[in-house]
Amino acid sequence: MRVEDRVIPFGHQEGLALYLNGTDLPDEVYQNCDVNVVWSEVDKALGDEGSIHSHYQGMTETAFYMYGNSYETMRERIQPFLDEYPLCQRCRIVQIA
Repeated sequence: MRVEDRVIPFGHQEGLALYLNGTDLPDEVYQNCDVNVVWSEVDKALGDEGSIHSHYQGMTETAFYMYGNSYETMRERIQPFLDEYPLCQRCRIVQIA
């Protein structure tokens, strides 16, 4: 078998990154909200459609990296919480896999 003919299987899950804005929201949002609430509520909203696999906390943003069967389904499931929780204002969502 030639090297070019080899098939290397990869996973079939899709990835979603949620980046929380850590610099541009009103001070009271950062004082009154908790990133752990975001983790808990997003994880709950994903249900059996995905899960948070890792996170990153930097100087300007906090990121949650989640994987599941469908990026679109995960986004739809977490969007209602993102729309209502003040710490999620000005967040960005990126498909990563």
